[in-house]
Amino acid sequence: MPDAPHGSGPRAATAKARAMWTHVPPAVRLPLVVFLSCQACYLLWWMAFYPGLIDYDALAYTWQVTTDHW
Repeated sequence: MPDAPHGSGPRAATAKARAMWTHVPPAVRLPLVVFLSCQACYLLWWMAFYPGLIDYDALAYTWQVTTDHW
């Protein structure tokens, strides 16, 4: 199946991610991977133990407060 004309798709996303990863200095890569993996674990924990904070109303209130539409 040919790629979309604008380059959107899994291959384009992978190529863009690899291009961004090459700009990260080698000394920062391991700490960055550790930080992002910890954040992913914390996000999963938060979603499991606080599911009520993810409903539409909570997101709408957060949007209103953070974008000054209160």
